Amino acid sequence: MQEYSFITIPRSYADDYRERRISKPERQMLEWLRQLGNPYSMAIVDLTSLAEDSLPQGATANYANKILLSLKCKKYIYYRPRAGCRGSFQVYLDWWPAIGKDNNGRPRPPRRITHYFEAEQVRGESTPETVTTAEAIPELESGSQRSKSLDGGLYALQKNHSITETFRAPNTDTYTKKKIDIRAIDSPKRSRNLSVERFLPETSEEERCWEIAQELGETKMDFLIGSVHKYGIDVIEEALERFRASSAFEEVENPAAYFNSVLQNLVRERDDQVF
Repeated sequence: MQEYSFITIPRSYADDYRERRISKPERQMLEWLRQLGNPYSMAIVDLTSLAEDSLPQGATANYANKILLSLKCKKYIYYRPRAGCRGSFQVYLDWWPAIGKDNNGRPRPPRRITHYFEAEQVRGESTPETVTTAEAIPELESGSQRSKSLDGGLYALQKNHSITETFRAPNTDTYTKKKIDIRAIDSPKRSRNLSVERFLPETSEEERCWEIAQELGETKMDFLIGSVHKYGIDVIEEALERFRASSAFEEVENPAAYFNSVLQNLVRERDDQVF
């Protein structure tokens, strides 16, 4: 057992179970997901393993998908709409303890997932994913379902440009069409004035930048996303190593600004080597 390796499960989940807001399979899966969570509130899962590890013997991947979808509908977790039933994917967990401290030395507030739902709406990714009480949580009566509307913060789409993407319906292996906003796909400009809390990574490099931004106490993603597109993730990682190794690492008042200076110095060094 690794030292200082703990799990965190909100006490409110026990109350939610007792008050029949979540079923026993939902509670079991939610607890298992949180045991798999990394410091950045993410759990990497696949449906087959979820069924085997968190549900009663004999549970199928399709049933695990229904339970997972029900938890998403109730906003305990978030994951992006997916195509197909195979492979691993990321599940984001709500009320997750944030690492590090803010610029004032205070503990950061717990991570929330509300902004993922808002960003999904901004990008036009809302899906007709639904799950019935009888299918996903048979032991619950429909009246005890947790009805919770999405929080505010939806933004009006200014353009009608869209592309078509496929996603798997929750209860079958068939595919359905949906519309998503093309402006939010593969464009560095989408990070402009976008807060770290609302940022939804599209690639592994962007996700790494998002993690670094949180470590540095950044509030906006503009600088890091622009830098990774300009210099590449290897340069960003090397700058981060220098930043951590610096004697001023623990004393600097503005980590983000200091990291910026370290990165610029590294870029100048590389340019000098070229010439």
